[in-house]
Amino acid sequence: MASSEASAVLVILLQRRHAKGMIASILDSLTWPMACTIANKSTSAVLNTSTTERQSVVNVWLDCISASSIATREPHSRSELWSTVYSQLSEHFRLSDLAEHFHSLDQKELAKCLLQHWVPKLSALPTETHVGHATLPQDIEWKIRFNRQQHHNPDQGFDEALNDSDFNHPLTDLISTLVAHNIPYETLMVDIYRYWQKTKNPMFIADRTFEICGNPPRIAIPSTTTTALVRTFLDNGATEAAWHVVDAAGPMPAFPASSFREFVMDYVQKSRHWIIPWRMIDRWADEDEASPAAHQTNRKLISPELVSFVQDIAYAWAQSPLITPRTAYRHVWECYRFLNDYNIPVSRLLCRAFLRAGVVRYIEARQTLAKTQVHFVLSIVGKLEGKHVQERLDKMVYDYWNTYRRFAKVKPAEQLFQEKWLGLRVAPDGTKTFRKWKSRVRRKANAALLREKALFDEGMAVQPTAPEGVDAPPSLAVEAEIQRPDSLLMTLKTAVQDFTGDTQRMEREAFESRETDPEADNPFRPVSDDVRNVRVGEVVPFQPFAGDAAKEGQPGSPMLSPPRPRRQLRQRTYDIHDEDLSQAMTVQSIHAKETNAGVEQRACFPIEVGDSEPAAVEVEAAPPASVDLSLEQLKLRTYELELELAGLQHKLDLRQEAGSGSMGLPSLNTSGVEEQTWMETLDTDANRSTDTSI
Repeated sequence: MASSEASAVLVILLQRRHAKGMIASILDSLTWPMACTIANKSTSAVLNTSTTERQSVVNVWLDCISASSIATREPHSRSELWSTVYSQLSEHFRLSDLAEHFHSLDQKELAKCLLQHWVPKLSALPTETHVGHATLPQDIEWKIRFNRQQHHNPDQGFDEALNDSDFNHPLTDLISTLVAHNIPYETLMVDIYRYWQKTKNPMFIADRTFEICGNPPRIAIPSTTTTALVRTFLDNGATEAAWHVVDAAGPMPAFPASSFREFVMDYVQKSRHWIIPWRMIDRWADEDEASPAAHQTNRKLISPELVSFVQDIAYAWAQSPLITPRTAYRHVWECYRFLNDYNIPVSRLLCRAFLRAGVVRYIEARQTLAKTQVHFVLSIVGKLEGKHVQERLDKMVYDYWNTYRRFAKVKPAEQLFQEKWLGLRVAPDGTKTFRKWKSRVRRKANAALLREKALFDEGMAVQPTAPEGVDAPPSLAVEAEIQRPDSLLMTLKTAVQDFTGDTQRMEREAFESRETDPEADNPFRPVSDDVRNVRVGEVVPFQPFAGDAAKEGQPGSPMLSPPRPRRQLRQRTYDIHDEDLSQAMTVQSIHAKETNAGVEQRACFPIEVGDSEPAAVEVEAAPPASVDLSLEQLKLRTYELELELAGLQHKLDLRQEAGSGSMGLPSLNTSGVEEQTWMETLDTDANRSTDTSI
């Protein structure tokens, strides 16, 4: 049977619609050259049918070819059979018309088929940006490159570049490639969007749109499809994709920038990026400047809605926890400059945004306040709230700055207790990890600074009140602002109190939790914060933690002890490690002095700091044994006895290593007289070293 007769039989069977299996069997029984010839003639005969039935007949014909085994021998982009079919269909049908067939096709193969058969037809069609005389090079399949695959070999062909990446979508890469090669792309892009609307969900289209609009080169979506596409996205909840389409397109009166106000406000609260909000503000400003009112006045004007939106965006950035205080202040400053370009005065909301981003957030983050930045914020507060509020705000910032300089490097007692006794390390992000027990721990708590900080807490806890019978001016409403929970001063005052009022509470909780510590009986455990950090040449008296006695004003409370002078606060401190006491510090002397109140013992230890001379550190010991000792004082006394024993053991080891010399020790078989002489020698050496250290 001739090829023309076979093609006529296939066309008759196609019109019956239920002979797909028979047509596939006929194609499988033919040889490869005969099958390609019959497919070419059958496709031509199908295209010559009536217009009303041609679409359905073509879909049936493509299904029959796909069901045959002869059509699956090679990929569609390399098969001669499919090439003869697609070359004829590309002249009459668009990609969206054959969406049912291409839906089952791999996206990479689809991109290759479009590049081979549909893209060459686009150069002859006039579009919005091209006049239709552009020509495609003959070797475009081997010269085309993907714009986002810069890490690939530039000598590889289109086929290798297309299959080399999994995260890039082939159709979006195809559009980007057409733009890079100055090839008309609008018609194909519209067809691809229509194809996606028939085969994909809206979120898939949103992701692809984000890739097209968000990656260079920037692609403008044709206006012939933007309106329908935006409505589709908005109906399905893909607002971000709709905004990208509007942003990439030209002016759209149906979708002004103001219609995306709620989306941008929600975007600022959930994202740290700033490109989308500022692009919307610029687009909104361009629309206002192009309005008839702006042309009549011949000035740059923006609508009150845009002014209110910029102020809301500034306050949202000032409160956003996703960005740092420095970034938040920069965004608020940019909003201020934008409004200043249009001669818009500073409002109370923008003033609060400056205070929140430029002062309060720095205090909450325990960061240094820039002097110029604070002066600028104070000037704005003085203009809007009055000089009285400005002075009080300045005093609060000054008090915080003095506190920050003294207490910025002091660790809370709770964190020290967790690191020391529970083996718990707290990372900056809040995660907690446990480690094995180690006796060598740095002690950075400074008891004197904590006392001075407690005194500062007492001063900050006193809230100033306005004199009786004095009312604030109605124009400023200063006192009303002070009484309001969301006022400027109360917001800043709360932040300062949060910074300075938690150290004593954490120290008390840490002390209470020590009683349940399994290592409480450890003789090397420090018993008070007063001996955690010892200064050179300073005697730190031991005082047990007073707990709630500080509130009652009882003697011995850390809150009632006088603050240390400033010149002593600048002295250098050194860390003492428990396990290195026997090596880095040697007991030189033990001196006992009889006093009227009891016996006072002092232990002197040299601390080696670099190449400098060792400095003596005096630590006052516990009260005499005749007085009733508390548990903490007994632990301290035990700790000192252990140090004394360690010093004697060290000296004994040195004598044993010296051997039989002038410093040698007698053997175990010595007489009682020799043993008594050796003990007297040891006492003499101890007394001599004690006198030298004192």
